[in-house]
Amino acid sequence: MVDDRYLIWDADAQSKYCVLGYLEGYADDYKLMTGHSVAKQWPTAVKMRMDKDFKKQTALADNLTNPENIIVASRRLCDFFVAKKVPKLELLPITILDQKKKVASKDYAIANPVGTQDCIDTKQCDVTWNTINSRYISTMKRLVFDERKIDKNAVLFRAEHLKDFVFIRSDLAAEVTAAGFTNVKLWRLSDYR
Repeated sequence: MVDDRYLIWDADAQSKYCVLGYLEGYADDYKLMTGHSVAKQWPTAVKMRMDKDFKKQTALADNLTNPENIIVASRRLCDFFVAKKVPKLELLPITILDQKKKVASKDYAIANPVGTQDCIDTKQCDVTWNTINSRYISTMKRLVFDERKIDKNAVLFRAEHLKDFVFIRSDLAAEVTAAGFTNVKLWRLSDYR
């Protein structure tokens, strides 16, 4: 059964808000997508630049769209995560550059959930495993969690075997929505196709 107790965290590339390119100044971006702790090795000059293909989208939001599948959070959103005591979350400072390589903001951080939850019901999802790295799912027909495998304190996390998404528990998601954070798009697991 598909459960909407957990949602997929996303941002909207079709909004008025800026779309970022890849990380600059940190080569191990895969560690962010796989739940590794990187705070101790985080450089001081990591940047993300607004994508030139989205020239008209220059407004900054609380949650910024990017190709890395990471949460790029405003100071306001980071403060919210801290106030809610989101466990196992690193806040890694970054600088946002505009399309002309000028500093647009230094008030952002990557909200990096550390660790993963081995919660995907691979049988119900009908997965195809990646042929290059068999630890990861390449495709699946649906997204279904086995909630018994999710730590009761996990409110913001990545799933083992699936580096494409960050998941948020519905109670925290409701608080994020009520707080009015901009450019946060939440998907039900049952919406996954």
